[in-house]
Amino acid sequence: MTATPPPAPPASATAAAAANEIFSSSGPPPNLTATRIDFSKTDLPEYAPSYALLIDHAFSQRECAALLAAAEASRSSDGSGCWEKALVNVAGGRQRLMPEVRDCGRIIWDDEDVVAGIWERVKECVEEDIGRLV
Repeated sequence: MTATPPPAPPASATAAAAANEIFSSSGPPPNLTATRIDFSKTDLPEYAPSYALLIDHAFSQRECAALLAAAEASRSSDGSGCWEKALVNVAGGRQRLMPEVRDCGRIIWDDEDVVAGIWERVKECVEEDIGRLV
């Protein structure tokens, strides 16, 4: 007789477990680097004085794999195994499915533990700028 496997935990439980595993060590890793991309010095000068920030080494390969596994566990529960189709904002707070513009799935993964862990890792890279925005 074959045993029936136990049901999979809800995505929120999987995400919480992943967050606990991933973010068990606090603070940024010692080799964290942040590189500011100044748009005025790129092929996109129209975006100056805005900038982008490239953050390297925030997570180990093991942590990245665990985050990816937790995100993939959040796929739809309708049996399709896919994330919802990505919609396009069309004004007035409305969205439309427009595959000719955006033909992909998306994940909206609201998990406070995961967000807190990611923020703890990268906040020293962005705190100075965030302080200027508030």
